[in-house]
Amino acid sequence: MYRLVIILLIASSFVACDSVPDSELDAMVSKRDSLLNVVKELNVKIAELDTLSDIKSAFVTIDSLEVGTFEHFFEVQGIVEAKNNITLVAEMPALIEKIHVKEGQQVAKGTLLVSLDNENILNQIDELNTRLKLATFVYDKQKNLRAQNIGSELDYETALNNKESLESALATAKSQLDKTKITAPFNGIVDD
Repeated sequence: MYRLVIILLIASSFVACDSVPDSELDAMVSKRDSLLNVVKELNVKIAELDTLSDIKSAFVTIDSLEVGTFEHFFEVQGIVEAKNNITLVAEMPALIEKIHVKEGQQVAKGTLLVSLDNENILNQIDELNTRLKLATFVYDKQKNLRAQNIGSELDYETALNNKESLESALATAKSQLDKTKITAPFNGIVDD
């Protein structure tokens, strides 16, 4: 309908062009242009109202809750440091006789990890035990003689010194024997 009005206005302005002065003609053209702008604005508003009618009336939806597992994963980069980390080495040089654990195995404090070759130390302990037996026998004899004021004080002190020296050497050898077994210093997992 608006278009019909506009067409009639334009037609009437052309018909009247012969008899209308130029100033009135300019006024009519500007009025026609303003009416065309009003028509364009109205068409835009009508198009907006048409799109609004296509929008659904429900903007909120309702759903029922269910108990379930919620999982959400994300990736991060970082450095992980162990709280207790130790590299174990033998305190004395020897060949490894047996490794009692495997990589990745969980171990408790005191668990035997590695056995080293201890044959030489065992032989040394046997020898020291034999020598200590003899030194103890000699010491006891010298002690009895000394108690009876027989024999010299030097012989008694030498026997005592030999006995104590062999006891100390035996204790050292037993300590070395303990070092042929490497154990876990704390609970953990074997890395390598």
